[in-house]
Amino acid sequence: MSSEAVINLEGISKYYEIFNTPQERLKKILVSKLIKKSALDRKYKKFWALRDINLSINKSESVGIIGKNGSGKSTLLQIICGLVNQSSGNIETRGRIAALLELGSGFNPEFTGRENIYLNGSLLGLSRKEINSILDKILNFADIGEFIDQPLKSYSSGMAMRVAFAVQAFVQPNILVVDEALAVGDVFFQQKCFDHIKNNLKGTTKIFVTHDLGSLTTLAERVIVLEKGKIIFDGDPHEAIKIYKSNEQERKLFERNSKDKEPNDVEIKSTEEFLSLDSKYKLKNFINSNSLTGVMDIEITQAAIFSNFTQTDVAYPGESLEIVFKGKTQRKDFQKIVCGFFFSDKLAQNIFGHNTLIEDNTLIKISEYEFLVKINFQWPRIRNGEYLLTIGIGEINPLDIGQHEIKCWANNIISINSITKFPHDSYFTIDKVSYEIFNLK
Repeated sequence: MSSEAVINLEGISKYYEIFNTPQERLKKILVSKLIKKSALDRKYKKFWALRDINLSINKSESVGIIGKNGSGKSTLLQIICGLVNQSSGNIETRGRIAALLELGSGFNPEFTGRENIYLNGSLLGLSRKEINSILDKILNFADIGEFIDQPLKSYSSGMAMRVAFAVQAFVQPNILVVDEALAVGDVFFQQKCFDHIKNNLKGTTKIFVTHDLGSLTTLAERVIVLEKGKIIFDGDPHEAIKIYKSNEQERKLFERNSKDKEPNDVEIKSTEEFLSLDSKYKLKNFINSNSLTGVMDIEITQAAIFSNFTQTDVAYPGESLEIVFKGKTQRKDFQKIVCGFFFSDKLAQNIFGHNTLIEDNTLIKISEYEFLVKINFQWPRIRNGEYLLTIGIGEINPLDIGQHEIKCWANNIISINSITKFPHDSYFTIDKVSYEIFNLK
């Protein structure tokens, strides 16, 4: 392990034994010393949760881990925390590890919240005197009032998470491990937790597992993508999210909750109108194929943002803009197409966007091998900064309008700078606000 590393994993693998029946599992436990191992091995299958993981995390580093369910994220965290033994490989850790894994782990439901603070603190190696010195901070942060002296079994999941996080945060751990726990509870406490992590735990090594990609990119400077128990990427958060989204898009249908009305069809423009627009907007730059994901029997080939028929990379609040993109298809009979766009910030958080199903369940037909789409919208009153455009196009499931298959995502293909005369701290400002001032004697 290097002098800076506080976690080092070499060749870590973990498998679980899957038996056909409970009786076979019991038999293995009872007679494992009497029967040859080769004979026992035939009675169960090995499910490999992790395969040959090599990973080093340095002091004060913030690392995110993402992957679909079953990719091995939780198993990896449990091994790092010493809760599960690896099947092979070596692991070294340095310093106190505080973990928020399964909600309430390390807590006794029969104990009060206050008693659980002392219990959890002692498990983390603190003396009663040390816990007393930080007790007020823990209680103030958890902020559950008189419930702190009620049994934990009477708590809601959000209240239990408040106490659990407060303990872990104020024991000043060398390593903080968080597995989806911050998804529980109200948004005000979540914001409080994120603020504490960013501002008060700067010297702590942090490892996060979450499906909230926006918060992950805010907190992590490095992201690991796991798939089928293996690391397929380790590096820049934006690139990690792109790879993760790409893999997810290729293997599943994205569902939409609204199924309240039948779709309407968009009027198809003529070939003459297509050629007229094509020459008017003069799309020149082709999209790099590395930016494209999806099934790809429809492919977005060119795109640009225009203001008054002039390509632009600057936007002003209230300005009318047009996203224009061209594409090609492998067939001419796409009858139920949905398309849309969104803009994301430098932290890969999706800030705003739209698609053809949001307001009026509008569907598009594509009846030629080449097509052009023009989207008119108004740039919002948004904070100064650089934003990236992603365009998507998909095909509706003919049996269920609530589902569509992603044909093509053109990911982060255009950068545009939002410029406001009077910069502000919030993402958006609002219109038609009045202020009144009254001077009091």
